[in-house]
Amino acid sequence: MKYLILTLAALPFAIVAGTPDSVSGVVTGADGSLIISGEITASRLPSLYVPKLGRTSAHTAIQPDGSFELPRLTLGAYQLCVTVPGTAWLDSCEWGRSGTVVALTPIDTSAQATISLTKGALVTVRVNDPLQLLPKNEGVAPGASLFLGVGGDSHFFRTAAIASQDSGGRSYQILIPFGRSVNISVTSSLFQLTDQKGGTLPPGNLFPVTVPPGQIPATLVLNLIGIVAVAAPSVP
Repeated sequence: MKYLILTLAALPFAIVAGTPDSVSGVVTGADGSLIISGEITASRLPSLYVPKLGRTSAHTAIQPDGSFELPRLTLGAYQLCVTVPGTAWLDSCEWGRSGTVVALTPIDTSAQATISLTKGALVTVRVNDPLQLLPKNEGVAPGASLFLGVGGDSHFFRTAAIASQDSGGRSYQILIPFGRSVNISVTSSLFQLTDQKGGTLPPGNLFPVTVPPGQIPATLVLNLIGIVAVAAPSVP
């Protein structure tokens, strides 16, 4: 009598690994509205079990009906983060929040998630530049950059986006949570800045800002008045 012997190596990977299904769900606002744009990112959390094959991270766009479906992922726990650029919806994994965590197991090979986002305050930083020093020097003079942004939890730094610009200067916007004291960073090694009252600012500054819930944030106004003088090298 002949016997047929199969080894694990001879079996297809899909049978050996029990290829898991994808993670799907819906994204809403805390006010009950649907989030109809943006991106979902899934990242596998550290584990004693390290998969040899399979996808351990993925991203996908949020559909117009608020739904999403990620590509197939290997087994494990995943952190889901949501970003909706150009809106007041806060990143679901920033500012002390760890996002939504789902798990794919040999028994539960698919997962559903409902992710709720909260709105933040869009703070405007107006940089008056009547001499047009920014466009004249950026990309030309060494160090001709103006860095604006805010550092938050999880060691991230969010750069302020240019909202508008005109012959009189630029307006930047940065999204922060309501009811929290944060420091907006303004740094330049070339441009000389003053505050709204005309006080001269050093190359790097932190401006504390707190926006109470439901309030409209005040505009932070800075003035770009010149170029920092560089001392000539001494002649021996």
